Amino acid sequence: MPYPYNDFPLSIVKKSSRLIGIKTISVLALVGISLQACGQPEVKTVPKVDLSSACKKYIGELMGRPVSSMNIDRVEDDGSLVAISYVRSDDQKLFKYECKLDGENIVWRGVDIFAPGEGPGRWRDEDAKPVSAL
Repeated sequence: MPYPYNDFPLSIVKKSSRLIGIKTISVLALVGISLQACGQPEVKTVPKVDLSSACKKYIGELMGRPVSSMNIDRVEDDGSLVAISYVRSDDQKLFKYECKLDGENIVWRGVDIFAPGEGPGRWRDEDAKPVSAL
C-alpha cells in the first residue's frame, strides 16, 4: 500500500474535504431555493382600478353611448360596485347599470330595465372584459 491509513497525505484530505464542503453547500442552497419556490403559492395582484371610469367606458362600449353622457350615481363605500346611468337623447329614456369586478374582469347588470322599481337584473358574466383592456 502506498499510503497507509494513518499516513494519508494531509494535502489530499484538505482538498477533498473542501470540495465536499462546497458541493454540500451548493446542493443545500439549491434544495432550499427549490423548496421555497414550491412552498409559496404565486400571488397575483389585481392592479388598483378606478371602477367608476372603467364602468363608464365598459358600458359605453357595450351600449354604443358616449362616456360623457353617463353619470355616476353611486359608489359602494368599499369601491366594489358602481352604479351609473344615462338618458337616451332620442326618447329621453333613463338607463341604469351597475358594474363590479370579478377577479381581473369587469361585469355589468341592468337596473330597472323593463320598468321603474323592477330592481337589478342578473350579472352579465358572458360580457366580462379584462379591466386592463379598458
